[in-house]
Order: sequence, then C-alpha cells, then structure tokens
Amino acid sequence: MKKGWRWTQWPILFIGLPTYLIGLAQKETYKRIILQQRAKRLGLPPPPNPMPSGPAKIRFILFVTLLRPISMLFTESIVAYMSIYTAFNFSVLFGFFAAFPIVFQSPYPSIQIYHFNTGEAGLVFLGLGFGVSGATLLFIYIDRVTYRKTTLARRASGDMTRLPPEERLYAAMVGSLLLPVSLFWFAWSARSTVHWIAPVLATVTFGCGNMLVFCSTVLYLIDTYGPQGGASAAAANGMLRYVVGAIFPLLMTPMYRTLGVDWATSLLGFVTVACLPIPWVLWKYGSKIRARSAYT
Repeated sequence: MKKGWRWTQWPILFIGLPTYLIGLAQKETYKRIILQQRAKRLGLPPPPNPMPSGPAKIRFILFVTLLRPISMLFTESIVAYMSIYTAFNFSVLFGFFAAFPIVFQSPYPSIQIYHFNTGEAGLVFLGLGFGVSGATLLFIYIDRVTYRKTTLARRASGDMTRLPPEERLYAAMVGSLLLPVSLFWFAWSARSTVHWIAPVLATVTFGCGNMLVFCSTVLYLIDTYGPQGGASAAAANGMLRYVVGAIFPLLMTPMYRTLGVDWATSLLGFVTVACLPIPWVLWKYGSKIRARSAYT
C-alpha cells in the first residue's frame, strides 16, 4: 500500500506471466480439438459439429450455459449439497476479508486484540495462501495413492472400466475434518493473551481444508455427470459459490461486533460441522443417488 494501489496488481502479473509461459508448452486435452487436429493432419474431413446453427444455436447456448445449471442446482441433490457446502466455505473465505481487520487491527473499542497496522494485517492473508499451496500438494498425493493407484492397477490387469465417481471424494473427506477444526481454533485463540501466530496458523488449516473440498467437488461433479453435464454442474456450483460469497462479507462486521470474535467464528464452525457429513454420505450412498438422476 505504501507504493500505491497499482502494486496490488503487479504481483499478480509477475506470477501470471511465468504461469502463462508454462501453459504455452502444454498439449491439447479437449477431445473435439484433438480430433480436428488429427483429421487435418491426415487430410480427412473434420468430425461433425454437434452444435446447431442459427436460432437453435442461441437456444442451445442459453440452455446449456444458464438454464441447465440452474435446473441442476434445484433438481440434483448431488449438485445442490456439494454446491451449498463449497459455497459456504468460500463465503467464510471471502468473509475473512472483513473479519481479519477486525481481529488483527482491532478498530472497534469492543474488540481490542492485536493492534496490527494495515500492512501487518495484510500479511495475515499469507496464512490462507500457504494453506491453499499445501492443499494442492496434499491433493496430488491423495489422488496418487487412491484414484490413480487403483486405476493403474485395473489397467494393468486389463480392466479398462472407470472407477466410480465417489473415489474422488477422499480429499473432500479430509478437508471436511480440517474446516471445523480451523474455525474453532481461530475462534478461541484470537485473544490478546494468546500470541498472534495461533489464529494465523488456524487460517493455514482453513485454506487447506477449503481447497481440498473444492478440488474434490469439481472432479466428483465432472465424473458424475460426464463432459457436458459436468460442465453445467460445475457452473451451478460456481454460480452459487460466488453469489453467496459476494453477500457474506457484508454480514461479517455486524456479526463480529455483536457476537464477538469467539462466538461469531464458532457459529461458522458449527455450520461446517453440520456440513461435514456431506462428502461422507455421498461416498457411501452416491451410487444410489446417481441412479435416480436424470443427467447421469
């Protein structure tokens, strides 16, 4: 902030440029594009385009991009529950933008804890960043020792069938345990008699749990509903996630001023406890629920 608001954007560009350069060397993974490139290379006619033309194309786009995600959000229990779960987690994440200044800068007479300045309070968000980064590595490890290991073992034996989508939920099950632990940890360690590192470490755990649930949810929805249905399910998840996430920070300040840091954050923790069984129930009964779906 000492260098001006523009420096809030420069670090994003510094990180984005090497990421973009790495992406340029990646191979194409979209099936239709791969088939088009193969046909062009072999001098064959391109594969048929399933997309209609004219007014039918507009209706198709509106249905797939807008109406079907909304329909799935209200008619598909898997989409609804996983979307509600991730939407709440992201709402808490966005709500921290309002909560951290209250906890660490202590601008209100009724909440006097750590008295950080603006720069110091901004550094607290590094805890979430470390948690997300750690979750990325943990998710890769979980995937390699569960889904990938089982898939490779099946292929080695000649079985080319895909694993059930529920095999994607192991990371979400781990994340579901981390989320309430992190929020109750933050709630009751954020006090003037406890060193500031304690609530900051709780944010690391929250960032990790949130990322594990999110990544697992996206893969689970795509595996459950296939290429087109999975995209609509992921769109429904994203729509609810960001609509609720946009509203939630507006509630954090009055909630924290009324209930205090301990009980306001504990209230969020109780909600994550209520949501905790969702990935576990889907792991056990997901196949029966999928059998009743109109999209699978």
